[in-house]
Amino acid sequence: MRQHGTVPTQCSTELRAPEIGTKSACRCFMIRIARLLCAVFFAATISGCGGSGKKIVNRGPYKDPMTQLSRLDTSTFIEVTEVRAGPDGAVVFCSGVRGLNIVDARDPSAMKSRARLVSRHSSPSYPRCQHVAMAGDIVYMSSRGDEIQPTSFVSAFDTSGSEPVEVASLVSSGESFEGLAAAGNRLYIAMHESGVAVVENRGDALVEVGRLGGAGSAIVNAWSVAVRDSVVYLADGTGGLAAIDVSDPASPVEIGRVAIEGAAIHIELDPGRSLAYVAAGQGGVSIVDISDAAAPAVLAVADTPGTVLQVAASDSRIYVADWNDIRVFDVTDPAAPRLLATDRVDSASEFARVLGIAAAGTTVYVGEWTGLYSYRFHPERQAPDIWLGRRLIEFPRVAAGAVDAAVVIVRNEGTKPLVIDQLKVTGGPFSVAESPPITIAPGGADVLEVVYRPDGDVFREGTLELRSDDPDEGITRLDLAGNRPGAGVGDVAPEVVVNLLDGGQWRLSEQRGRVVVLAYFATF
Repeated sequence: MRQHGTVPTQCSTELRAPEIGTKSACRCFMIRIARLLCAVFFAATISGCGGSGKKIVNRGPYKDPMTQLSRLDTSTFIEVTEVRAGPDGAVVFCSGVRGLNIVDARDPSAMKSRARLVSRHSSPSYPRCQHVAMAGDIVYMSSRGDEIQPTSFVSAFDTSGSEPVEVASLVSSGESFEGLAAAGNRLYIAMHESGVAVVENRGDALVEVGRLGGAGSAIVNAWSVAVRDSVVYLADGTGGLAAIDVSDPASPVEIGRVAIEGAAIHIELDPGRSLAYVAAGQGGVSIVDISDAAAPAVLAVADTPGTVLQVAASDSRIYVADWNDIRVFDVTDPAAPRLLATDRVDSASEFARVLGIAAAGTTVYVGEWTGLYSYRFHPERQAPDIWLGRRLIEFPRVAAGAVDAAVVIVRNEGTKPLVIDQLKVTGGPFSVAESPPITIAPGGADVLEVVYRPDGDVFREGTLELRSDDPDEGITRLDLAGNRPGAGVGDVAPEVVVNLLDGGQWRLSEQRGRVVVLAYFATF
């Protein structure tokens, strides 16, 4: 990694001018901090935030270790959530819009839809399938219940015939069903604060026979379950990972627990070793030794820049659904996970949202918001892998003739040195301070400084183009924008008035001097 210098004299001197103000001075200070952190922190780790847009251009001698094979031919308005791979090339996934889907993936480069299943308890328009599990020919789906579909249910489908048939259901109007695990005729259901239910499939009915949770239980927020022999492993939100003895299904007993970083929301068991991989949102992936179920122990954390939602394990590797991208780690030594590859799904969406993942050998099935994708991981390939700290640089309002600056952290998450041989800025009064070539070692990072010097107060846009020897993102672009109309960083916030349920009003202007967080979101 090349030496990280101080902020250029241009920033150091000109940002003292009174007309530029404290916003730019603060940003200049942050550039210095970013450079310092980059030099110290990124020498030892590759964790960070953000990402880069997908542009498949190969300008170097390398081959990409993660290649897309195909996309299942479906609508892009699908909302894929969880994905599971079964025997003989069967793949199942949940879709909020299309229900439970069974896919023939014997040829992963030409996946075919076998069946789309909607429970009789589902909303016809939005089936709200959230989680899936398989046991032989029986496939289960759960729906947690929400504003669109208030009823929470689990349904079982028999897929042994040419046309799958719904054979049994369990319905609740007051509790929420989340993750599922199945073995034999038993089904285990995570139910948030209600704990874990043990259910028997009696052919024409799903009957709860036992439960651990509720008052007096240590269970905090049951999200996901996995089962091995007579032990159920639970991803228990902020309660970490719990081990539950279900040898007596009528009286489940917690026998072990370990805290993890973040909130445990999904759990995957290693098919050949006594290891559990716990997806913990922004806490990454915790690798847990479960050789003694009564004393599970965290061996390591595979850190990621995104939000980990599901993990798949195969051949001493884990495949991670990390919201914006796919990540592959070597866990041959579970105490020292090693990043092997990353990839951003080239999807129909403006930005990828990877929510589910499954693996069978080196074939990977990715549930992105807009569809199901198949990939092939090539373990023999080594290559550089560019990753950017941000995809959009949005400058606040800057007066004509003044200057502002922002940093872009560039990481090499690959296994070979990354060489950036060209930096090109187009459109608008933007420039970049660094000059290529820039070489970044595997696991290292560098900082680019983008300077904005407007010649007026009108809105301006541009792009920063990085050309490198990354095998599938040889050309990577970032959007640049400055003096956007409306409230900007550092401006006094406009008035916000909210009508309260008790008939009163809440006004932002009355909160002056307090810390206020305004959250705008949609409910799905």
